[in-house]
Amino acid sequence: MLTILRKLDWKYVIAETAIVAIGVVMALTVDAWWQDRTDRVAELAYLQNLREEFTVTALDLNEEIESSVESMVAIDELLKLMTSGRAEAPPEVLKRMEKAFETSVLRPVTATYDDLVTSGNFGILRNDPLRIALAEWSAHLMIHRRLEDHILFPHYLATDDFLMRNTTVSEVLQADRIPKAPFEMDVSELLSDRAFWNLLVIRRSWIQNRRVSLEALQHRHSLVIPLLGVQEQPH
Repeated sequence: MLTILRKLDWKYVIAETAIVAIGVVMALTVDAWWQDRTDRVAELAYLQNLREEFTVTALDLNEEIESSVESMVAIDELLKLMTSGRAEAPPEVLKRMEKAFETSVLRPVTATYDDLVTSGNFGILRNDPLRIALAEWSAHLMIHRRLEDHILFPHYLATDDFLMRNTTVSEVLQADRIPKAPFEMDVSELLSDRAFWNLLVIRRSWIQNRRVSLEALQHRHSLVIPLLGVQEQPH
């Protein structure tokens, strides 16, 4: 055994071992470089998709907030009308009621963020503040969805049920007794109904809560947008 060991060319063994080690290191380096390049390409695609989705969401948020404000204004006008005792043309009343009881929900597109989370690619985003801002945006969006789905939606259903039970429909006739329009809601009794007053007050409160939630979302949204800047192209 000692004779065999003495006959070994240790310089050759060491050189061969070094070559193998260098090859392994080079392979790992190339693999890491390729993985990093792949991640950078994926990151750019994610950022582009996020920018597109958040741009659309910005418009949706503005529209929903404006709609909430308009609904509250219409409710205030109806409440003033009920307390003033003055008469107003049915079409104007119906127009205010339509805006006061307008129903909508915010459903922004979140496919890109959902994919980042479910695929385990969230770490691809190198910008730590961006990851934090996205997570906070998602958390606030979940809270808002619960508000709409579990509180506002049942309230909307109760509102619709009340209106169906407490409004009547009548034909509008011209002088020659030909219907001017197929149907028109008769809201004369509704404007003196205390239950309708209470419904308006409650609805205004819920719409105000929804508006506050939307504005909180808009704030979180505004923190994400600047962080979705153009990144350096991968080489």
